[in-house]
Amino acid sequence: RLALLPGAQPEEARLRGDEARAALDAYLGSFADAPLRAGGLGFLVGSNRQLLLGVLIDLELAQHGGVAGAERGLAHVARLQSVGSLARSLGAGAGGSEPVDLARARALLPLDAGILLLVRSGPGAHVFCLDRDSILCRFMPLGHEFDARLRELRAELARSPARDSGAQRAASAGRIEEQAAWIVHQLLPPEARAELGAWKGIYVIGEDVLAGVPLDGRATALLCGR
Repeated sequence: RLALLPGAQPEEARLRGDEARAALDAYLGSFADAPLRAGGLGFLVGSNRQLLLGVLIDLELAQHGGVAGAERGLAHVARLQSVGSLARSLGAGAGGSEPVDLARARALLPLDAGILLLVRSGPGAHVFCLDRDSILCRFMPLGHEFDARLRELRAELARSPARDSGAQRAASAGRIEEQAAWIVHQLLPPEARAELGAWKGIYVIGEDVLAGVPLDGRATALLCGR
């Protein structure tokens, strides 16, 4: 990450980027040989692997700029996804008959639909928004309050309103909307909220960033800024 600091030499960023890509290649090579197992492999559970992916995305954005950097960063995410149990079982993994890359993902998207991809990265998350014509990626810093608000929202959504009065249900709905609006503001940059607002269909990947908040019903609409 030192190569990303203001004033760092471009050559330093290039060298560190080459080292990070080599580390990813080595990791993918070892992980691709792991046997399939029930419940998946959890290739991004380890914080070091998350850190490596996050640094690679940051380096691509710094070295290649907006669209090209986002495309290159997404390619690293796709490569990591390709060694997962689900991708390999569907033939979409590395060396499979139907590997998934940006072009194929776009070809599979319906018109007026897009993908919201969330990648946890150390103290924040990289947010990708892509559809058939455009792609953007932004790093959004997330702190302890973000995690606390997610826990509060999850607890509120899990409450049964069966015994609540009308006033209590209204108060609960107000708390849900307030928490979700705050989370949207912290997690999604304005450009992403504009994209999501224009799509008729949204595919969310990386919902682990939302720590168990269910992506269905009213909560989804709120988290997508609708």
